[in-house]
Amino acid sequence: MSRSMYYYAHKKDDRIIIDKLMDLSTQYYSIPATRLVQKIQEVLLHRAKPKRIRADNGSEFIAKVFKDFCSDQEIEIQYIQPGKPAQNAYIERFNRTFREDVLDAYLFESINQVNALAYEWQIDYNSNHPSEVG
Repeated sequence: MSRSMYYYAHKKDDRIIIDKLMDLSTQYYSIPATRLVQKIQEVLLHRAKPKRIRADNGSEFIAKVFKDFCSDQEIEIQYIQPGKPAQNAYIERFNRTFREDVLDAYLFESINQVNALAYEWQIDYNSNHPSEVG
């Protein structure tokens, strides 16, 4: 899946709920850390602050602005080891499911079409595919 897909997963009633954090049309590759922090701040207006964020070692997650934001918010950053995607198993499973159900299943004519279908899929995923949190 493209690195331009960013999601916020949170626990609600013993389920994992996935919210889209970044729109596909914002960037096609990695995003600047300042943009990532802005989007997280927007999510935190409506969602509880996480105790920790698990992330890969992408440039947006190792940037000083992201680290400072997490420190100021008292959010622990847990980096996965390079080459060990299983350490971020929830999002890797989600990425695979999204890729198989949406990205590999359709031929898209525009980014808007991808976003519309991704939104419909997100609603279905959150309503009909609850994941138990252990």
